[in-house]
Amino acid sequence: MRSAASHLSYGTTWLFVFMMRRLSASDPSLPMTVGGTSVPRGRAADPTEPSAGPAYAASEDVTRGGRRVVRNGGGHVEPPMTVMAFIDAGYLIAAARRVRRTDGRLLIDGDELWSWAEHTWVARQGSHLVRAYVYDAAFSPEHPGFAEQRLYFDDLASRTMIRLRLGHLAERGAGTGRSRFEQKGVDTLMVLDLVRMAQQRAFDAALIVAGDRDFAEALRVVADDYSRRVVVMGVEGSEPHKELVHVSDDYGVLGGHWLSRLVRTPEELAETRAMRTATT
Repeated sequence: MRSAASHLSYGTTWLFVFMMRRLSASDPSLPMTVGGTSVPRGRAADPTEPSAGPAYAASEDVTRGGRRVVRNGGGHVEPPMTVMAFIDAGYLIAAARRVRRTDGRLLIDGDELWSWAEHTWVARQGSHLVRAYVYDAAFSPEHPGFAEQRLYFDDLASRTMIRLRLGHLAERGAGTGRSRFEQKGVDTLMVLDLVRMAQQRAFDAALIVAGDRDFAEALRVVADDYSRRVVVMGVEGSEPHKELVHVSDDYGVLGGHWLSRLVRTPEELAETRAMRTATT
């Protein structure tokens, strides 16, 4: 049974997505979806135009945004598909804890996260990975674990093409002997980024590592309203909610081999970083 807080989070997410839809409908400068093709408002969709985007003259190689665009068989050239990754750190680390059967502290290796996102899915599709967004939650400055956690977050945020987005941790049941910390604001940040960037056509495909049903409506908007491709990646042994799988265009599973490289103990991460430094 979902808790009252969980129902509130889902309701808040749905309300935000609804408001973003109304904003798009009222703003003539934003693209709309016609027959599955995202086109500027005020212009009818051309049934002969490729849905991947506008076509460019193929008389010579073209460079757009610092990247080479590729020629297709129809005499057009198109830019490679741009991909952004959106990672729910809480889901990824919780899945790793189940695999390792531990309650100890685990950390994400930002270098390996980028390598996985770039080579496991993006490279095989001939796409271009723009960046990876990681969503986590922070202790308040008064918490004894704040300083140590801050060092980890600063290190993760400094990794290549990683953008760290933080909610906060709220303690529940303090003084009862059964206290626990809950993430607050993390789902909202991820939904905000997903829908806003899809609205701005900042990516062609979103690579999602998350498992909570709260994200389902946002993924529907990204896929259906803005014609962006949605790829959901679950974690072996911790499959995402079925609604996320249903709204995705592609679904895959992150296996134990990669999981052991993406999520490490503090000691493993320090040892790995030392080895990388020694070889550079």
